Amino acid sequence: MEEEPQNPQKSELIYDLYGVVNHSGSISFGHYTAYCKNKHTGKWYEHNDSLVSEINESQIVSSAAYILFYERRNAKVFNVYQTHSEEEKEILAKREEEEEAKKEEEEKFSSQKKIEIEEEGDNG
Repeated sequence: MEEEPQNPQKSELIYDLYGVVNHSGSISFGHYTAYCKNKHTGKWYEHNDSLVSEINESQIVSSAAYILFYERRNAKVFNVYQTHSEEEKEILAKREEEEEAKKEEEEKFSSQKKIEIEEEGDNG
């Protein structure tokens, strides 16, 4: 029987779990905790408010898991694309305009102060 050729891209699509956000309680009231794997030691830790404690890997799988974080193994290229809605683009554009106007106003004020100082020096 002939073996099916393995797709090299498919074989590279292996992900490792490195974080879990847990939620306990109800929709209107609850508590969040997190399990995070230390990248350097491979040990897992539970983060519960200000308490951090080491846990066994077997404790990670639970019905409280809410959000899972994975990292792709052997990823050679990382592309991150951030997209914005039209409303977000408008907000960002307005914010940039406001920052530019503030910068121009500060430069104008600084130039005016510089002129006043120079005039005081000439009169003094």
